[in-house]
Amino acid sequence: MAAKEAVNENDETRKRFEVMCRAVFAKFKACLSVEGVNARRQDYAAINVINKSLQKDREKADISDILRQLHRIVDEAIETEPDRASDRGDPYDISQIDFERLRKEFERSPKKRTTVQNLKQAIEDRL
Repeated sequence: MAAKEAVNENDETRKRFEVMCRAVFAKFKACLSVEGVNARRQDYAAINVINKSLQKDREKADISDILRQLHRIVDEAIETEPDRASDRGDPYDISQIDFERLRKEFERSPKKRTTVQNLKQAIEDRL
């Protein structure tokens, strides 16, 4: 959905959209008895669909597919040395991760902004 991608451009655009939605919903409800308000019902419905879709994303925040993809990419990018790691117990050197490859994989996603917002929300919820 292109509209949802536009809303998810960044945190500010998403927050601004949510604030404007609340204002539109309140004003529309207040005008239900005003003549001509039904001419705007389609606009109201379209905004409501986008808003509900954003809320649904926030509620489900199912990032398991994204995590599986990230795990696959990281697994392919990391070469471990089991003998050395098990003997010393040293933490893995993350400087060996191919972040450029991770970036390229992410750029291929058609829903970058929505994915980022969903990931951020899921991380915040877990924290």
